[in-house]
Amino acid sequence: MKAETRTIAPFSRDSLVRLIPTLRSLTCEPDPAIFIPKLEEWLAAVGVAVVVAQAPRGCPASGLTKWLSPDRALVTLSFRFKTNDHFWFSLFHELGHLLLHGKKLLFLEGCKEGLQPEQEAEADRWASTVLIPSNEGPSLKNIEGSSTAILDYAKKLGIAPGIVLGRLQHDELVPWSSLNELKVHYQWVEEGKEP
Repeated sequence: MKAETRTIAPFSRDSLVRLIPTLRSLTCEPDPAIFIPKLEEWLAAVGVAVVVAQAPRGCPASGLTKWLSPDRALVTLSFRFKTNDHFWFSLFHELGHLLLHGKKLLFLEGCKEGLQPEQEAEADRWASTVLIPSNEGPSLKNIEGSSTAILDYAKKLGIAPGIVLGRLQHDELVPWSSLNELKVHYQWVEEGKEP
């Protein structure tokens, strides 16, 4: 596993908190070949190993958070829905567990068995607020459901337009079938093969 071969610094909550705005701005990078190595490097420097792995068939998990030791954490992300809004929300959700919850717990997002619903909801709220600050909530509800309005709003916030669209869809302000061209869509490619 790649996380086992990478040098991971001791976990620093303060350093992770300071890194959040930089990670948030990385949402604007559409290419996983560029942003995944940065995520791995930057998060390793604050004590968090990152592994991106395709979920086994039938597994509903988007992410997993686990403490490898008292001072090293692991975040695994699956690109489950293969869109940037889901990927980035999952990352921030998992980071929310590291910042908000105890070190002895395992969090597997997307699977209902054995999870603490309050902690999952808290991580959801934290991720939502990091991506679109709560003071932006009222203006989010006033966005007309057009590509131009969403692009402008995303630029104002400094995040990917797909994240704004995903939030609007989640909040039932835009239909799930609308404007999905604003999201970056990913596909798994076997190493050495062209997509």
